[in-house]
Amino acid sequence: MRLLSRFALLLILLVPLSIHAQDQTDVDAAKAVVAQFVSGDYAGIYAQLSDQVKAAVTQEQLEQAWDGIVKSAGAFQQIGDITGDAATHSVVLTLQFEKAALDFHIAFANNQIVGLRFTPTASATPAVEAPTPTYADTSAFTETAVTIGDLKLRGTITMPNGDGSFPAVVLIAGSGPEDQDETIGPNKPFRDIAWGLAAQGVASIRFDKRTYQPKAALDIGLCQ
Repeated sequence: MRLLSRFALLLILLVPLSIHAQDQTDVDAAKAVVAQFVSGDYAGIYAQLSDQVKAAVTQEQLEQAWDGIVKSAGAFQQIGDITGDAATHSVVLTLQFEKAALDFHIAFANNQIVGLRFTPTASATPAVEAPTPTYADTSAFTETAVTIGDLKLRGTITMPNGDGSFPAVVLIAGSGPEDQDETIGPNKPFRDIAWGLAAQGVASIRFDKRTYQPKAALDIGLCQ
């Protein structure tokens, strides 16, 4: 799973979460916290944290973390699978975003939040391979991986086969931390454009934005 984010991670341990029978009260409370993240009620979430957790994280860091997740994974869509452990008052909700799914781990004690964490979902299904567009003759060009600039951005040059010079274009991604193909779900529009251009004798270069990090771990851990 590729997640596209560059924000500071809080490297604090999370209380271990074993999953058994779930407590509906805990599940409802976990869903309510997700709703608060989605609506931007960070003050409401912060008010529920235990004192020790509050000493480890600020309200602003909660906001930055969620903002980083949304920028990387896209808009929140829905809650999927739910598991929980009534004995430890812990719940795991699978959150489906536009580009990826994340597991939201949360633990409660004395009506306070004592554990909070986002991780790549363990139940993520394999990504669907983007099909080759019908207009792209993949035998008509070659591709070369390159790195660009001091930031060593990952890029690809797509060059038509044959001698001589070719017209060339630079594909510039739009807003957000996009990869060089502007991947969204099974679609890779920049790759398709590059291949289509190359089939018509036009070279191109495309590259990851500096705000994109392949396989970045989106993880907040808090513990009491």
